[in-house]
Amino acid sequence: MKTLRERALAAVTNDDRRRRTEQFYRDIPVPETFPAYGGIAVSVEGYLWVREYDLPGTEANNWSVFDAEGTLLGTLELPPRFQPLDIGPDYVLGLWRDADDVERVRMYDLVKPE
Repeated sequence: MKTLRERALAAVTNDDRRRRTEQFYRDIPVPETFPAYGGIAVSVEGYLWVREYDLPGTEANNWSVFDAEGTLLGTLELPPRFQPLDIGPDYVLGLWRDADDVERVRMYDLVKPE
């Protein structure tokens, strides 16, 4: 996975613009900390889903699932660019965006360990 800097530099063809882009990324302060989570959702069963924060340049979509008492039930990885909108006992329904940012509705089965 390319970093934000690498993607920006790959898009530049002009030498002068490339130097300015490199200088821009050298001058940007790097945060010392990042948010604890990237999003939350609640399933129809009352489970709390907490999304890990994506570091810049990544497209991970990792979630931790907790019961009402705060016990971790498990973790899972959803497809990149997928946003859950409805979480049922055996499915996740949401929006997925393709490379052109076109939204599509997708549903995935949830298979729970026994």
